[in-house]
Amino acid sequence: YTLYAHNLSGFDGILIFKVLTTLKDVKTDVLMKDGKLIQIKLSSNNKFKMKINDSNLMSSSHINKKKLLIAT
Repeated sequence: YTLYAHNLSGFDGILIFKVLTTLKDVKTDVLMKDGKLIQIKLSSNNKFKMKINDSNLMSSSHINKKKLLIAT
């Protein structure tokens, strides 16, 4: 799954990341760009994988491509 959160790099993203790191059997990885949190990756024993992306910091062309894929 891929989720987009508006302004994930702000306080909310840091709070979400702190909570996610306390979950048992969930591996968390982060992607930073210029000192800002732009993505949190979650996985659990290959049972699920999820990415939470900052929609504010993602390039508009990337988001537009995703919208096209969803719409078709």
